[in-house]
Amino acid sequence: DLNEISTASSNSKTPSLQKLNNNEETTTPSDIEEPKKRAEKKDGCHDVRANLQQDGNYEEAQKSIEKAIRIATATSSCKQTDIELAKMHEFLGDISFKLGQFEKSKSCYKSAGDIFYCNQSGNEKDLARTLLKRGDLEVSMGNPGNANIYYSVSLKTWTKLLNEEQEKSKKEDETGNDEARHCHLLYNTGMLHVKQGNYKEAEELFLELVSIGEKDTRNEKGLTTLAINANNSMGNIKYKKRMYEDAATYYTTAMELRKAIASKDEDGNVEDPSCREELVGLYTNLGRSFFQMKLLDESMNCFHKANRILMLEPQKCERSIASNWTQMGKVRCKQGQYRDARELYSDALKLEKKAASSSDVDNHTILLLRHNIAMTYCKEGQYMKGLEIMEHLLEREKKANGRSGLYAAKIYLDMCTIHLHLGNKSKMLSLLKTSSHILDERKIPENHPFMRERKSLQMKAEGVKKDMEFVSPLATKSYMRQKKTSLFCGF
Repeated sequence: DLNEISTASSNSKTPSLQKLNNNEETTTPSDIEEPKKRAEKKDGCHDVRANLQQDGNYEEAQKSIEKAIRIATATSSCKQTDIELAKMHEFLGDISFKLGQFEKSKSCYKSAGDIFYCNQSGNEKDLARTLLKRGDLEVSMGNPGNANIYYSVSLKTWTKLLNEEQEKSKKEDETGNDEARHCHLLYNTGMLHVKQGNYKEAEELFLELVSIGEKDTRNEKGLTTLAINANNSMGNIKYKKRMYEDAATYYTTAMELRKAIASKDEDGNVEDPSCREELVGLYTNLGRSFFQMKLLDESMNCFHKANRILMLEPQKCERSIASNWTQMGKVRCKQGQYRDARELYSDALKLEKKAASSSDVDNHTILLLRHNIAMTYCKEGQYMKGLEIMEHLLEREKKANGRSGLYAAKIYLDMCTIHLHLGNKSKMLSLLKTSSHILDERKIPENHPFMRERKSLQMKAEGVKKDMEFVSPLATKSYMRQKKTSLFCGF
């Protein structure tokens, strides 16, 4: 699934610093000036962005922007037309999103969108950008239907702006600024097509952007950044199509471009947190591609490089580290190193539980990590230990999503395999029937991994049924002989 692929500079679940920096600069007042002078000066969010780039401290950035908004709100002559105030709300929404504060982010994007909507003339791009982010937020909140509404409106706007720009470029000689604006429109329109599932249209736009980046002889950083994003997005599309070798090529190109423009300290470490975050995403994407290509050592090497960057961060993101350790655990499991895999999954589980709120201790990520731990026991032949965890997971899943959730079907399938190994054939057939009912009820397509797993188990089930039919008459005769002997002996 594309949402499972880290998208580096355009992650649908977590907006990166680079994505924040692509927005036009806004202002944040200095702490030492009088409120009115600060509002008039409008230094915007520039200082906060600069500090955020240096230390990656989102909590402090959030406090600074909230303070700036309070001052701007108190001094603004007309809050409905204050575009600078709207951009502050948008930036606060980005930061809140990054911190996982979705309701707060939603409120901020709404405030920004309302102002942009009241002032659409000259601010269509701002409104479209905010709607795109609102769509990403809805995805993260588990509302894909709502997300599609925001994506559709945003896509119409980006497409309109792109068409206008293309018509303009036919009439005028292109300048550097026109090219940069054109590339921004190509990228944003392409991303909206991806979110709508229009991969063919997205590919055409991304390839045009990649071509522009390759022809750029001025080494303009803005164009290079967009070329990085386009290569990464092309990699994601190829990954979605299971063209893993092509995906790896695009990810590698994006990584080389990012390294070429990244500033480094005297130890050779990348200084800009936004670049570090992108590199983590790109190493992760490349590692996943290598994993699918069964190049396990190369895959592990990518995850180790991502881990090194994550562990050097002054403000460590526990969920990002946990996600990386989970990927490393999958590689170790594939290599048959089940104990090492279990340790990585267990460490990731501790971080995920630490990062989760008290009401979210059974979120899907945590359940999947426990599932992975159970499977490592099964791989080692400790089926009863694995089964115990699976049964516990099933109860949690049914409590959270009812008896017919798709993940419940996966648990049933894995429990089928365990019972088959334990020789509990009747139980295996019963669980397979339950899982099949859920998959059929939800009309899961035949090419889905769960359906392929079910088909494999159904083939094994046919053999199990034949064995049971063969054993049953013999078992009956044996039982009757034992009964006669018991009666004869007086028992």
